[in-house]
Amino acid sequence: MKIGKQEPQLIGTLQGRARGLDPSESCHFIAITEQQVLLYQVLNEDEYNFL
Repeated sequence: MKIGKQEPQLIGTLQGRARGLDPSESCHFIAITEQQVLLYQVLNEDEYNFL
């Protein structure tokens, strides 16, 4: 997929209010609910297939 050339694709859902994190961080999103702080990392399985 080329950035800016296709429609966005839903890859999941997050709980609470979320925002993206800096590319230098190990996780990609942080979300805050009334009871938790959650960190999310987006993984592309194709990047980890070394066959």
